Amino acid sequence: MTYKTAKDARLNLFKTVRSPLRISISEAAEKYVLLKGGGGLTPWTTEKSAYMVEPMNIINSRLVNSVCFMGPARTGKTQALIVAPMAHSMTCEPSDMMIVHTDRTQ
Repeated sequence: MTYKTAKDARLNLFKTVRSPLRISISEAAEKYVLLKGGGGLTPWTTEKSAYMVEPMNIINSRLVNSVCFMGPARTGKTQALIVAPMAHSMTCEPSDMMIVHTDRTQ
């Protein structure tokens, strides 16, 4: 990567060493996650699925090692427990993340 001036190089350096944005996963979801549906993209709102806020926020807790959640179909589980934490990890607090999904063989 080339820079026109030393100022440009410093600005890019500051972006890489900035401190993580200290917001919860549910706040990051409202800020960064867009959902497909209704003929376009709509922002995630916790009002429609308030029951998913606690499981979303517990993912980032230091007090738990893993989160297991079982719920009914079409209730926003994938968006809340996979997409929103990925968005939080990419935009607010860059870190490694592993997503494990089972594969059913018959």
